[in-house]
Order: sequence, then C-alpha cells, then structure tokens
Amino acid sequence: MTHCLIIKLRGIGDAILATPAIQALKQSDPLMRVTAVMPAPVVQVLEHHPDLDQTFPWIKGREISLGLELRKERFECVVILHANFRGAWLGYLSGAKVRVVHDHGGKPYFTTLKVPDPTARKSAIERDLDAVRTLGIPVPGGLRPKVFLTGEEESWAKGFLSRQGIPGENTLAVAIGGSAPSKRWPAERFGKLCSQLSTAGQSRILLLTTPDDQPLLGSFFAGCPREKVVPAYGLPIRQVMALLRASRLFIGNDSGIKHIACALGTPTLTLFGPEDLDEWHPYKPDDGHEVIIKDVPCRGRGCGLLDCDPLSCLKEISVEEVLEKARSMLTKPAR
Repeated sequence: MTHCLIIKLRGIGDAILATPAIQALKQSDPLMRVTAVMPAPVVQVLEHHPDLDQTFPWIKGREISLGLELRKERFECVVILHANFRGAWLGYLSGAKVRVVHDHGGKPYFTTLKVPDPTARKSAIERDLDAVRTLGIPVPGGLRPKVFLTGEEESWAKGFLSRQGIPGENTLAVAIGGSAPSKRWPAERFGKLCSQLSTAGQSRILLLTTPDDQPLLGSFFAGCPREKVVPAYGLPIRQVMALLRASRLFIGNDSGIKHIACALGTPTLTLFGPEDLDEWHPYKPDDGHEVIIKDVPCRGRGCGLLDCDPLSCLKEISVEEVLEKARSMLTKPAR
C-alpha cells in the first residue's frame, strides 16, 4: 500500500487522539503517502505534522464534491476511525478497494475488512490503532499523541507573553470551556481558583476562551479581579497552540484544548466530568498529566450526558483541592 487515507469526522480532541494511528501508518512504510480528511477547523491543528503528507478539510453537506477530489488521489486503502455514515460514505467515494471502518457503537458501512471486537472497552488511541492493525500493519508500543509548531509560531507566543510582562515559565494557561455543559466545571470556581493562583512576581493566568465561552466570563470574573488574568480571547487555533506550548501548566476541563496541551508536552491538570476516563484520558501522571475525578454513584463507565442538572461529578470538585493539586504540580521542575 503506497497511499492511505485516514478519515475522522470528529472534534479537535478526537483528531489529536488519532495521531498515533497516523504515526503507525507512516512508520510501517516511510514511503507511504498518508492523507487525512477531518473537519475544516481540525485540519489546522494537524498542520506541519511530519507523518501527514496531505489533508483535506471536510465541510458538512459537501461530501460528493470532496469524494470526487479524493477519487483523483487513487488511494489503495482508507481507514475510517469513527463509524458514522458520512465518514464511511466518503471512504467509499474515494474509490479505495480496501476499506476499514471502526464500528464501535455504529455500523461498518461499506467496510471490506472487519475490526475484531470493535466494542471492547479501551482508550480512544488503542481503538484507532486497532483499525490500523486490521490492515495487517504491526503497531509499535509507546505511540503518543503529537502535534507540531513552527519556529515562527513559537516566537510569536514568546513575543505575546513578553508584551504582557510574563515569561512562559510563570504562565498558567486556563480554559473554562468545554464541548458540552456537562463537561464544564463551574466558571465562578475557575475564577476563585485563578484569583488565588495569580500572585505578583510568581504565576500569572493566561485565560484562553473561544466565542462560545463568552457567556461564562461574567461568572468567572465574579470570583477573579480582571487585573489578575491576561486575556487571550478568540485567537486562531495555531496561536492558542503556541501559547499552550509556552506555558508552564494547563488547567481546564476535558476538552480539545486539553488534548492539544498534552500533545505539545505541556503538563495538564484536567477536571474530569461525565465521560469514561479510561477512554478519553489516555495520559499518565509520570508524563505530567494529572486529573481530578469524583467517583459519584451515577458515573459508571461514564454517563456521557451532554447536560446534567445536578452535575455532581464536577460540582464535588472543590476549589481548594484543585488549588492544592496545581501548587503541587508547580513545585516540580519546569519542562
């Protein structure tokens, strides 16, 4: 196989968790061309990845025109890492004769090779690697998510922080958002936490937000004076990545930004809500990635609710324990 297509029509975190599968394909044959199809905003996160030769942005509703573009590439195989119909249909439209569709919880539309035991409980990384293994490709151990920056992007981040009067070694990046209300620790608690963490001459808070987070800012600033944070609102995703790379520690919810920080090697402290920890947090404390999670009665393997009125799993996490964990992480040597 000389040209392989990877398709995953999911969010930023899902794309980052797919990078070990991309690495495995390239390592199996350095001459193989590896192309990825992912949502338009996600493609930017994967720019400059050395194991990706080409990317195509997916826009919902334009599958046929994209499929015609893919067919011109003459792929030998396509691996669809999440079994939804649109992704599988694009794989079929590509014209690849060998098609692997990972059907965990879905249906293996148009597949020619079936992934063994697709519903087995495992991390999202291992699940994606199973699709690669189905091609008969050996997967080396120890593959971790990775994304890459240019020297110019890293220089931009250093300049941004310098203009704010904060060197990177004193920067704590904080993100208060999440893809669903059930994944968001209360914004007012983030505010109280940041107020205590931000101290003159020591740690400074870099507040990363997207336009979707704007309704949360009122609650956040009710607990934190505005002068204690450096705002970084609505920046392009590549600039957000560069700021995360320059930061000493990231603190936030289970989100795409958290996965970016992990893939860049920035230590993280995640306040984990309703999802399955084993599936969606495949990171190790030894690598600098800590998590606070509560064993509430309703958790099970992860309820996966998008909205929850009690939100017990997150509301049982106190400001004091997050503060203690963050301060403990900051006593360790910087990267």
